[in-house]
Amino acid sequence: QRIKAEWASHAFWIASITDAQMLAEMFEAVSDAIANGEGLAAFKERFEEIADRYGWQPRYGISPRAKIVFDANLRSAFAAGQFAQYTKPHILEAFPEWEWRHRDSRVPRPHHLAQDGKRFAASANPPFYLPSGFGCRCRFIPRRASGEPLVQVDMAQNPKGIPGELSPVATVNGQREFLADPGWGQPPTIANRQQVIDRMVAK
Repeated sequence: QRIKAEWASHAFWIASITDAQMLAEMFEAVSDAIANGEGLAAFKERFEEIADRYGWQPRYGISPRAKIVFDANLRSAFAAGQFAQYTKPHILEAFPEWEWRHRDSRVPRPHHLAQDGKRFAASANPPFYLPSGFGCRCRFIPRRASGEPLVQVDMAQNPKGIPGELSPVATVNGQREFLADPGWGQPPTIANRQQVIDRMVAK
């Protein structure tokens, strides 16, 4: 089952794991790796030990899944810290624009590469934030006002996502392109987090 983007931003999950205790142990492993600066090799050992103990075998193997989990959570944690810095009032005042910076990738997403160097309005409550997909290494860089037109972002239903879930979309090379994969792109705002938790509890 797919996880809504707004839920995935604030809740830890790994596709196909339904055992709450196992998920809690995976969360602890990820948290420790981030807090202690562990490398991928050390994290893989712990990930594999937990998976073996619960008899869990992901579709494409333990090692590839461990790397996906490690990379995704490390980048998301970095993005959350970066967002907290970028959205401080005095920083937003000095740097009212964010520049999309595409990072090196062996198989770049064409619509991500097309945004490289483009500028978006900086905001404490933006329509989306980077990274915007598994393996995405793009990031925003704060910039001073350029006086140039900024990329206009609106929200629309992504046909690949959950019905009713809206994703950020903009015009890329004359075509309308979604800027985030389903389940990604939700900005890590504190206010948004509480709203999401309230809705999850209500369910």
